[in-house]
Amino acid sequence: MLRILKGGYNPDIIITNWEMPKLDGIKLIRMIRDPKESPNPYVPIIMVSAYSEVNRVIQARDAGVSEFLAKPISAQLLYERIATTIEHPRPFVKSESFFGPDR
Repeated sequence: MLRILKGGYNPDIIITNWEMPKLDGIKLIRMIRDPKESPNPYVPIIMVSAYSEVNRVIQARDAGVSEFLAKPISAQLLYERIATTIEHPRPFVKSESFFGPDR
């Protein structure tokens, strides 16, 4: 995905899973949110995962996810999160250890 972003594709939103082959969603989010490496660190990111334990949601939030959806999801719920993410974007914050949507 980062290669696609660096290749000039600029999506309006990214939807990722926690577990993926070769690279997990948390690592992907951290790479996208790195302003030194990513061409668009501000892109909204929705993570979808069956791992909905509080510590996992916090880990995703701390990586820079915009929204988190626990599986199973419905089309209506996904639509609502996409609409909210685009229509009411969270302000971004930058500190020494974090860059991403205001937690």
